[in-house]
Amino acid sequence: MRATSYLTRFRVALVPAAALALSAVAGIPEPPATLHGRAFINGVQVRAGDGVTVLARIEGVRDPIGAYQIGDLPGAGDNYVLRLRLESLADGRPQSDDAGLVGQTATLLIRTRDGAELEAGTYPLTQAGAIEARDLSASSGCTGDEKIGAAKCVEKRGKITLTVKLVRGMPGDAYQIDLTTGDAKSGVLNTRGKAKEKFKDRAPGESGTATAAWGCGVVKAKDYACP
Repeated sequence: MRATSYLTRFRVALVPAAALALSAVAGIPEPPATLHGRAFINGVQVRAGDGVTVLARIEGVRDPIGAYQIGDLPGAGDNYVLRLRLESLADGRPQSDDAGLVGQTATLLIRTRDGAELEAGTYPLTQAGAIEARDLSASSGCTGDEKIGAAKCVEKRGKITLTVKLVRGMPGDAYQIDLTTGDAKSGVLNTRGKAKEKFKDRAPGESGTATAAWGCGVVKAKDYACP
């Protein structure tokens, strides 16, 4: 029921925008196809706030025929809701630069915060107005050189902060860092394949191990000791 609810609100919100666009397209607009579900990068689910976008492209068509940044629709939570623009052609009209035709196949992509577009399968455009639940999964691969560059505690003004740095990863790869204390942080590597997480308010004399798991499957650990 929850999925139906957020899809209903999504369709209602887009009616005015679709009406305004009628005069701008080359073909005749058809009811859009809609895909919805979860998105994963290297096995880690994308969350609202990660800055990740799901989009669809068709070969030979200049622009995406649909794009949705996860988190844009509050009711959808961590799910994506991808509306695929469709049209039909008549009177010799050319295909629009941002719409598909029934019978074509769209390539589904997951775009990371840093702009990398990772393939996540294909979707045949068989019917205007179709709605389908589909989880998407993409892989950014491993470099083979992933490592924890540092796991170091620094005391400043009576407070101790542990900083863990990840280096040499694949840009856009997801990661999670777990401490032996049970604290954890996760995110996505930047365009240089790096990440930095700070664990604040560490206890004096605390020692343990920081374990980093990259989405592509690499796991590394590094010991730390606080003053």
